[in-house]
Amino acid sequence: MAKSFEIILCDINDCTKTITLPDRETVAIGRNRYSRIMDLRCSRTHLMISSNFDERTVIVEQCGWNSSSINGVKLNKGEKRKIYENDIIEIVEKGNCFKLLFCSKDEKPSCSKRNKSEDNSGNDEISCKTNYCTSTLDHFLKDSIMKSEGVWKSVHQQSLVIFSSNKIESKEKIASFDLDGTIINTVSGNVFAKDLNDWKIAFPNVSEKLKVLHEKNYKVVLFTNQSGIGRGKIKLADFKKKVEAIIRKLCIPVQVFIATMDNIHRKPRPGMWEFLVENVRQRPENGNLDISYEESFFCGDAAGRPANCKLNKKKDFSVSDRLFALNLNLKFFTPEEYFLDQKVTPFVLPQFNPSLLSENASLLEPVTSKLVSKNQELILMIGCPGSGKSFFAEKYLETAGYIRVNRDILKTWQKCVNLTQISLQSKSSVVVDNTNTDKESRARYINIAKQFHIPVRAFWMKTTLEHAKHNNTLSCGMNAE
Repeated sequence: MAKSFEIILCDINDCTKTITLPDRETVAIGRNRYSRIMDLRCSRTHLMISSNFDERTVIVEQCGWNSSSINGVKLNKGEKRKIYENDIIEIVEKGNCFKLLFCSKDEKPSCSKRNKSEDNSGNDEISCKTNYCTSTLDHFLKDSIMKSEGVWKSVHQQSLVIFSSNKIESKEKIASFDLDGTIINTVSGNVFAKDLNDWKIAFPNVSEKLKVLHEKNYKVVLFTNQSGIGRGKIKLADFKKKVEAIIRKLCIPVQVFIATMDNIHRKPRPGMWEFLVENVRQRPENGNLDISYEESFFCGDAAGRPANCKLNKKKDFSVSDRLFALNLNLKFFTPEEYFLDQKVTPFVLPQFNPSLLSENASLLEPVTSKLVSKNQELILMIGCPGSGKSFFAEKYLETAGYIRVNRDILKTWQKCVNLTQISLQSKSSVVVDNTNTDKESRARYINIAKQFHIPVRAFWMKTTLEHAKHNNTLSCGMNAE
């Protein structure tokens, strides 16, 4: 059956200059008669390109020494990459830039033989020069790849880095996505990219889906954890180039939030989203614009799925993306559910769920216990880190006049013992806000109380280990700026 369309490479700067690609054949693109490229930086066989009309894809292999690029991402010698419609191929740096187009044959006139008088080379060859009509040219110019123009901003000592496309607009509806494993995957197949060029769009319909969202008046936002930047393993300047290359590939305005450190901005903590919302409220041109949580959503691959429930059969490395959506009260999708329309897969959440806590629960057990005493006393807090000892001691005991003794503040147990003795001697009640999980630690303070004939009470935190881990993670995130 004859094909109803053709695959061509169209010069970005002059759409009348095209290269027609045959079906299921490999052709050499470079400084040769077929390509009509004159740049001396190109070899005669600079790129080998093969097309597949049925799959509507093109395979590009770098053969020349001077690197080409696909959508701004460098193509190394010997590397092969699959590209799709509207992708941009730059044969050499800052030169010979072509867009891959799938054109209906009805839009293109038949080839004509070039007159010798019009051909300075004197070669009597068949020209495949295409004369697009004005409407087609206008469509091409409007649909041309978006330049990576945008604004970079860093806040909170570069723990949050934000890229905003120039054409980005605030919207009531937010379509938000994770980056790695959701919008892109590695070309190498490694979990972590081996370099900043080791990426590809994760699913064939990603760009199409995001364009539809943009047309439906959604603001498309990416939220990504990149602790490698904060640890110095990845250069921020290099990662910015990678982000811009990805945005060029997506061809729509996008805003990208990058959490570089382990603080309130790192998913599943809500810092990146909260910054987005506050930025919307503070911009006067947005008026009274509020985010529609009913229509907004987040999509990510760290969904807490067990092994054998998805394509790669490995369990998810984390549940942070799903928890991020839960913390924000957003609808959640996995990449396979959103881009491949797969059914919702099973998942496992942490044992501790903060939303199940009751604010009306009794503070003490038994409920008849007294929180503070009218008489002088010594209270020993007992519990693992993150169990809430310091919060409890500060809010309920220190405010009631108790002297709080804390090793995190005093640094050594000797100083804690000394402050306890001085405070008890001065007739003050004391709360020792340390873990105090072993008899030896508790005995140091009990012996002092015995010297002054002062009663001792122990407040044992019944916080579960999972709850304590949650508190510790949130506390570290709030303070790590």
